[in-house]
Amino acid sequence: MSDPKDDGVPGEGSFGLNVEASMDTLMNDATAWQAYAEAMQSVLTEYMAETELPNQRCVARAMSGVNVLYRMSLQCTKQANVRRMWDEVRALGGAK
Repeated sequence: MSDPKDDGVPGEGSFGLNVEASMDTLMNDATAWQAYAEAMQSVLTEYMAETELPNQRCVARAMSGVNVLYRMSLQCTKQANVRRMWDEVRALGGAK
């Protein structure tokens, strides 16, 4: 897997889920992954509308890519939620 700090990789700390990533960073990454997925879905929709007989294999691969982007967004959101809960527990003195 690529280094999460690589300039060519989207996300500040979520590509490989950096354990040091803040809740804000994770939520920003979730938004970015969501935007990538929506853009890819838009391109795919345009392709499907303009092509009389779309290449099914190509469309299937692209849809799998959209799914991966949505999953990364969801993963970031879940991790941010866990981080928020953990910070609340630590603020109450429940964990060191």
